[in-house]
Amino acid sequence: MNRTLLAAILIFAVTAVSQTALASTTGSSDTASVKTMSQEEFEHAKKLEKMHDESEVKKWITLAIAFTIGLSVLGGAIGQGVAGAGALAGVARNPGAKDNIQPLLILVLALVESLVIYALVIAILLYTKLG
Repeated sequence: MNRTLLAAILIFAVTAVSQTALASTTGSSDTASVKTMSQEEFEHAKKLEKMHDESEVKKWITLAIAFTIGLSVLGGAIGQGVAGAGALAGVARNPGAKDNIQPLLILVLALVESLVIYALVIAILLYTKLG
């Protein structure tokens, strides 16, 4: 037989068996085993759910902080590298233009670094949301 056909039959068989097993474990129709919650248990369950939701939000904020810092530093480093390479290439072609290129390079590097600092401020603001 073809290997692809054998694999398809095997996948179908595993799926059918797992669905049957799942249906047999979750399909209990015994209504006597249903337990009602007291008000205290209900409040406790709501409190646990709220704590779980808050921890999920904290996880996402932590991930946002990491991506904010990581991507801004990566982008700033690439931008500064490109600006520095362009300035060095310009000075290499025309050494007399060094006095004109250097102040522009410093201005561009300061602007690129300010974007990274803004990202740091955003990360700090996100971090204060964790507390």
